[in-house]
Amino acid sequence: FPGAEIMITVRNQLTAIQSFYLSGGYFLKGVPRADDFNRKRQISFNEYFDFSAKYFGKSYWARYKYKNVLKTLEHYFSKNSIHILIFEEMEKQPDLFSKSLSTILDVPSDEILMLMQKSPKLNARQSAVSMKYKKLRTLIPIKSISRSLPGSRFIIQHIEKLISKSTKEASYTYSDEQIEKVSEIFRDDNRYLIDEYGINVEQFGYST
Repeated sequence: FPGAEIMITVRNQLTAIQSFYLSGGYFLKGVPRADDFNRKRQISFNEYFDFSAKYFGKSYWARYKYKNVLKTLEHYFSKNSIHILIFEEMEKQPDLFSKSLSTILDVPSDEILMLMQKSPKLNARQSAVSMKYKKLRTLIPIKSISRSLPGSRFIIQHIEKLISKSTKEASYTYSDEQIEKVSEIFRDDNRYLIDEYGINVEQFGYST
């Protein structure tokens, strides 16, 4: 693809890891499909973290090894054609983000900013109440109960409607050991962003 322009977005691994967990990483995977009950069991954040840290090369964490991603791209494309955008800039400094995107796409930055402000937020983080309810559903066969008890389906639907209105987002606090482990795994990747591409990720708390 001669003349191709490559665009990737990076994100602080600490928030990316937690976001992935809350987007479905909380379900136990990799067990035999015949064991349907365990397959749907919700694992704790610490269980998810320990497993992913031990086997990060085969987990979703491998996508956050930005140096590996960029080295692969550099094998096929020049550095000048590789453009890096920062997730945190989009979130906290949309005016700067829109200008960066404008340079790449050759579209007026004010148009980009307007679209960003008008567009609804997609894939919003789950609420803390929703996470607790999902964990409860993995422990109790709610579907079986709803089929056997008259009127229970209506009650469940009402409960789920109330839960959907909860606005307090789920979040987890990292231990000092976990923060150090993330830094150990990804520090070199973040330094590569700074040293090779001049991307100031330190301002957004990336491990360096």
